[in-house]
Amino acid sequence: MNDFPNKEAFLKKIYIGENIKPYYLEQMVKAKVPLILYGASGYARTVKLLLQTYDITVEAICIDEKYKKNIPKFWENIKIYSFEELSEYFPQYDVIIGFSKYKEAEKKLVNKKGCRNIYFLDST
Repeated sequence: MNDFPNKEAFLKKIYIGENIKPYYLEQMVKAKVPLILYGASGYARTVKLLLQTYDITVEAICIDEKYKKNIPKFWENIKIYSFEELSEYFPQYDVIIGFSKYKEAEKKLVNKKGCRNIYFLDST
């Protein structure tokens, strides 16, 4: 079953402009560490689908512990870690933020053990 039947049409509408430089996408492709998607909402799903169009693999997702019981079905085939336990499983990793309150996420991630780079794809 296709969870997102109009994926191609939707992705063609996404504008990649000055605020999303291809350099960052290239860095994600070239990285020698896992890319972790922080979040599991609809926005995170859109981010994951966009990354797939550039052959960028998301190794796992991380979410705050309080959301771990309400994971959408879309994520059933990917490893899910709580934000608190992420460093236990990945000594080094990059994170792409998958929810709109990116400043809040960035504050939590900036000093997180093992986190090398923090990315956010803005649609403005």
